Amino acid sequence: MERTVAWDKAIAYSFQLLVSLHSSYPSAVPKNEWKKGLKLFERLSTCAIGKYLNGESLNIGFPREGIIPRRFVDCLDYVCREVGEPKGDFKIARQAAKDEGVDIVAWAPFGDGRSGQVVFLVQCACGDWRDKANDIPTRIWSKLVSWACEPVPSLAFPFVCDKSDWTYYSNVAGILLDRLRIASLCP
Repeated sequence: MERTVAWDKAIAYSFQLLVSLHSSYPSAVPKNEWKKGLKLFERLSTCAIGKYLNGESLNIGFPREGIIPRRFVDCLDYVCREVGEPKGDFKIARQAAKDEGVDIVAWAPFGDGRSGQVVFLVQCACGDWRDKANDIPTRIWSKLVSWACEPVPSLAFPFVCDKSDWTYYSNVAGILLDRLRIASLCP
């Protein structure tokens, strides 16, 4: 296989390639530095899914940054306001909940302020993404937020899913955002 462009002309792809190497060489990068890379991958995936939907996206993965509230129930309140969907039963949220398995909420609003739109619940996996395929807790999130339409589960990972596994993992995890898709959305 031949390289088609220099690494610095394909930053999103190159970055994801480096992140994917961590699972093979875990001691190569100190744990604190590695966490920065994971958060950066979440940010990249947030941009990619927002661009895919031609809509909005929020990186709510823990630890949260910027204006998104740190406490999970406050974060849920913020998400409901931003997405325009009614609150569900926040009391079912675990006290120790950080993000309930969702790192990104993305949606394609109609602009009329009403609920009922395409919403993605995305989990990012930088380690063995196959283990995370079953971990997108749509049942819990359907109780936390009273979605007018059921959200679409999605899994973002900095690896390339083999063609023979694509259909299986799409059925298990929902929309797959692998390295190739993310790089194509964030050139």
